[in-house]
Amino acid sequence: RFGMSAPASCSQCGGVALKRCASCKSAWYCGAECQRAGWKIHKKTCVPLEELRKRLNVAETAPARDWRGMLALEGHMEQLLQGLSPASRCSLLNNFVLSHSVAMSATGSRDHALAAVRLQDRRIKLLGTMERFRDQGEAMCVAAEYLLHAEKREEGYLY
Repeated sequence: RFGMSAPASCSQCGGVALKRCASCKSAWYCGAECQRAGWKIHKKTCVPLEELRKRLNVAETAPARDWRGMLALEGHMEQLLQGLSPASRCSLLNNFVLSHSVAMSATGSRDHALAAVRLQDRRIKLLGTMERFRDQGEAMCVAAEYLLHAEKREEGYLY
């Protein structure tokens, strides 16, 4: 079973899914009946994959400058990662890490530091062990940067 994933399950009944939503490509169904039954709920979250990719292309041109645009797409990350090569997936995850790092500096929020470390760890797993130590160092730097920022804020250097 190397390289094979488990079959998708139907979003409506939990059975073995054979087809997926043609628009977002993230919801799976066993047939048309389940798809029709689940549409009332699914349509609230269904965003066409092409639309997400367009918004991502705009945000990725300058993830540090448009960190809000990148982070607005984070809820659709799994959908955006589907079908990408490992290198493209690493690049996308890296842009989310960069956006969280900039957001952390701009807002001082601990949540952004934690999200950056979490995403960096996911990126490391994609890369494998060859770059593990270098990337762990980068993740630790993000966390240390947050702590330094928090200390300066407590001491009154930042307002």
